[in-house]
Amino acid sequence: MTTLELPTAGPERRTVAGLDIGTRADGLTNILAVLDSRSTFVDDYTPLLRAAASAGEFRGLAEVLLECIDDESLVGKAAYQTEDQIEICRDEAKTILLVKVPEMDLQQGVAMAPGGHQFVRSQLDLLPNDASFVFLGDGAMELRMLQVEPQSCGERLEDRGVFSFSGGDVMTVRRGQGVFDTISVKGTVWLLQLVINEHSDLVYHYDRQSLSRTGVSSANFHASRMEFVMDILRQFPVEGSLEELENIYDSSRFYFVRWKAVQTLLKMDLQRGADVLIRASSDDHPQVRVAAERTIQNLRRHGHI
Repeated sequence: MTTLELPTAGPERRTVAGLDIGTRADGLTNILAVLDSRSTFVDDYTPLLRAAASAGEFRGLAEVLLECIDDESLVGKAAYQTEDQIEICRDEAKTILLVKVPEMDLQQGVAMAPGGHQFVRSQLDLLPNDASFVFLGDGAMELRMLQVEPQSCGERLEDRGVFSFSGGDVMTVRRGQGVFDTISVKGTVWLLQLVINEHSDLVYHYDRQSLSRTGVSSANFHASRMEFVMDILRQFPVEGSLEELENIYDSSRFYFVRWKAVQTLLKMDLQRGADVLIRASSDDHPQVRVAAERTIQNLRRHGHI
């Protein structure tokens, strides 16, 4: 495990949430230790977060940030940004966000937000990152906790029950293993989220009622961007599009991105796509190989190749 090093005489210039707090954070020992650590193990941060909550350091952090807001600190900031989320820290190991959670009640899969607004939630997603959550404020959240059923090979979730979290509580969720379902939010709750940047390549989706797996999607920004670019190339082809798609197939480490490149090529230029399809039948990933073989059989059956 990575060893945590507690700061002794912190740097003269320190930036938190984009603000220069200088040397005014002397009383935030545990928070500073969290910010300074580059550990990639979420368990290294949990005791520090608990200690910070017990010592009231998050209130102290809010006071320091308010003191540091001035006209100069606002220069160059985007005018369009969410009002209920603050990025406390982002470094090579972790991201820390502070989010205000709206009051809501969840009845039979329908969430009721202030003003009578409703939204249906039928899907549960496994977290792709290890994460710790600190519950701040004078409100409380009821969460239904779930995890992958050990003997199901990831096909099902098991329900661990409903738990209530309030001011100062800390909860840790493991990537690819756990998920939580919000049942209700009462009062004012600010949720501090410490997320380890290392993550799974895929997010697994489950039906909220049956708890059975329904599909997967990309958890990687780069992979998602590549898939989006391929959608654009298909709709608005430009010179060099086919070469770029071939390059994506040859270079991407994500098997689902490689397969999408094959599919997109087939839709844009059947003959050129068929050439890459044949190569895909020897892909490193078994799912790509199986999909390629089936596609080759279908195309041959209809005389396309």
